[in-house]
Amino acid sequence: MYSPKYAIQNDPHENELVIQANPFATIVCRDEALHLPLILEKNTLIGHMARANEAWKTLSGTCALFIFHGPHHYVSPTFYGTENNVPTWNYISVHVKGMAQIREDEAFLKRALLLLSSKEDPSFDIERNISGNQKLLASIVGLEIEIKDVFGKFKLAQSKPEAERANVIRKLEDIGTDQANETARAMKKTLSR
Repeated sequence: MYSPKYAIQNDPHENELVIQANPFATIVCRDEALHLPLILEKNTLIGHMARANEAWKTLSGTCALFIFHGPHHYVSPTFYGTENNVPTWNYISVHVKGMAQIREDEAFLKRALLLLSSKEDPSFDIERNISGNQKLLASIVGLEIEIKDVFGKFKLAQSKPEAERANVIRKLEDIGTDQANETARAMKKTLSR
């Protein structure tokens, strides 16, 4: 992915925060793209997918690209409050490369389901729902990805003077949508660096 130096995010903690906050990943493997929730656990991504989705056969034993999208928003040239700007898009993206292994053992499948539900739906008793339900477990396959490389790109107008960036933040906050507010919050973090 093209990335000017100012947009490269080398801080592993910041990249982990993006993955944890945005677990719905785009997976690129050979000539296919999939979309799955993946939970970060140490240096591993954990997930599951429907056994009926035969893409798991393509993923098995291959190195794939996993893309996690953070906040993003359109930035009008008028947002800067100065002349000679172009329309652009501010965004955060973290790319993870890793070796995908398909897991079909019951203990792993239960762990994958528990990780996802405890993060996204902590009040749901997944253990009670899957206990003794072999048909449910047989309908999925687990996905375990050993992370080999992580590349974060935080393109948040860092190349612009601080006053222009502050103007963009105010304009995004004026828009007031969730995406605009999240992008503004991310931009604020770059002002202090």
